[in-house]
Amino acid sequence: MTYRGPQVVDLQEISALNLAFIRLLADASEASTLLVDVPGSLADRLASLSIKERASVAAVPFFVFSLRERDDDYWEQLCAETVNLDLLADAAPVSAGRARFVSAALAFMWQMSRRNPYTLRLISGASLHWCERLAEQPLMTVIQRASSRDDLLTLRAGEDHRLWSRLTSTAGIDKRLRAAVQLSALQTLLFHPGTSTDPGWRSAACRSRVPTFRVADDR
Repeated sequence: MTYRGPQVVDLQEISALNLAFIRLLADASEASTLLVDVPGSLADRLASLSIKERASVAAVPFFVFSLRERDDDYWEQLCAETVNLDLLADAAPVSAGRARFVSAALAFMWQMSRRNPYTLRLISGASLHWCERLAEQPLMTVIQRASSRDDLLTLRAGEDHRLWSRLTSTAGIDKRLRAAVQLSALQTLLFHPGTSTDPGWRSAACRSRVPTFRVADDR
């Protein structure tokens, strides 16, 4: 089967979203929550990138941020038809800048889930189930339910200090070497997506929305 990879216009949109996210990290109040689980030295580094370094990091061929795409339980609750939006009233307030960013990112992901889900999986590490679930939802419904959540947006692979040390040190190196570092980082993310939001894998033969039993991860 032939899969259509990212197009030039897709990569441009990815870079624009990445840059917007990196700019959020430069805001002390945003960084205090978005980088709360990131090691201190790395958090300081990300919050103080130069303009050239921001552009270099933003140019990677994947999202440097995460919307918890691999957390199936979180998104099943968010997308459930019976979700009570009043339950979100007690959540910490989200800044207008973060809400705008999440709305823009979700709009891009939503249209990509319908147009080219393979590319969406490649650039976000999302499962096919997540892409299909997102594509099922009306865009405004997704945005209304997600943009006010204070626990949705995070730094991708924030626990991987080595990966981010490499990505934040490529601004001054040869263009071809920088591209190799970026592709190596993408490969790392795809093969080692992290364990903090392991998905609850569903049976391919069962399309029910009812939660299924899980087998313990014995890795």
